[in-house]
Amino acid sequence: MYTPLTPLKTNTDLLRLKTLDSFFTHSGAHAGELPVLPSFGTHSYSSPIQKGLTLLREKKWHYACVQHNDFILSFAIVDLTYTLSAFVVFSDLKSSSKWIDQKYIGIPFVNGSVNHAPNQGAEARFHLKNKVDLQIGRSASSPSFQLRVELENLTADLSFTPTAVPASVISVHPQSGLPRVTQKQALLKVEGKLICRGEDLSPLLHASNGGLDYTWGDLPRNTSWHWLFAMANDELHPNPSDAHLKNRFAINLSDANHLEPHSENFFWEGKLIYALPRYSFKMPPFNQQKTWQIQDPQGSPLLEDWTLCAHHQNKLNLGILSSHFNQYLGRGKWKVGDRHFSSPLILEFQDMKW
Repeated sequence: MYTPLTPLKTNTDLLRLKTLDSFFTHSGAHAGELPVLPSFGTHSYSSPIQKGLTLLREKKWHYACVQHNDFILSFAIVDLTYTLSAFVVFSDLKSSSKWIDQKYIGIPFVNGSVNHAPNQGAEARFHLKNKVDLQIGRSASSPSFQLRVELENLTADLSFTPTAVPASVISVHPQSGLPRVTQKQALLKVEGKLICRGEDLSPLLHASNGGLDYTWGDLPRNTSWHWLFAMANDELHPNPSDAHLKNRFAINLSDANHLEPHSENFFWEGKLIYALPRYSFKMPPFNQQKTWQIQDPQGSPLLEDWTLCAHHQNKLNLGILSSHFNQYLGRGKWKVGDRHFSSPLILEFQDMKW
C-alpha cells in the first residue's frame, strides 16, 4: 500500500524535500517570490557568444487546462526567444471528438510573449489581429489567474483560484547561467464564461478543475518528456453504497531528460499535496495506445483503463530544429496505491531539438 509523505504545508516542509540538486519551495502563483532566482540581467557570462547562446536556449511557456467530466479545454503559449507559438484544443469527451484544434506561429514581442520576472506576477499573451487572442495573467498582488481565449468558435473568460496548500509546487534546478524552473498547480477553482461552437458551458464550470504549468529556463538542446495530468472530483469505492469523499484529487507525473527523477511527481488530495516516487512511462508507437502503461516503482500499473478522445499533434522538421509534440485527451481510471479514481486526463509526449 502506498503511504504518502507528510502533506506539504509550509516553506520549511517543502525545503526539506530534496531530490539530488533540486528543491521545492512554496509560491502563491507563477514563479512566485523565489529569492534563489536572480534577475536575468545579473547572470555572468564568459563572452558575448556564451550570452547569445544562452539567450537562444531560454525557453518559457505557460500552459492551462480546464477538465470536466464532459470536456477538456487545453491551451498553451510558448516563447522560445527566437519564435513564438500557441495551441488551443477543446475535446468533447461525450462524443470522443475534437471541437477545436488550432496551432499558431508568431513573432516574439510582436504577437506576444511570456514573462519570467517572479515579482511581476504572470503575463503570457498571444495575439493575431482579428483572429486569435490568448492570455494567462496574474497581478503581483493576487493569487488568482485571469485567462482569456478568443477564437472564431471559442470564447473563454475565466478565473483560476488556488484551493490547495501550498498553492503550487515549484521545482528549481540550479545550474550555471539560467536555472530551470517549473511550477504546477492543480484543482484550481474555475469561474467565468465558456462558450464553444455556440454552446454555453459556463454552468458546468463549478464542477470543473483548472490546472496550470509554467516553465522557464535554459533547457537542453535535445529535450524530451512524458507527462500525465489528471484531476478527479471524487474517489471510487469498492462498495458503491459508500459515500463519495468530498475532496477533489489530482495527479501530476513527469519523466523528462531536463528534470531530476520524480521532481514533478505529486498527488493532490483536497487542499493537501503529497510527493510521489518515480514512475516509469512505457509508451510504444502511438498507434498502440491501448498498450501504453505507467508503472510505479513496484511495477504496478497506474492506468487501469483509459479511452482516447482527442489527439493534438504538431510536427516540424527543419534539420537543425525539430519538434514532435503529441497531446492526448481522454478519460481514464487510475490509482495511487490502493486508492482508485476515474477522471478526465491528459497524456503528453514531447521530443524537441531547439
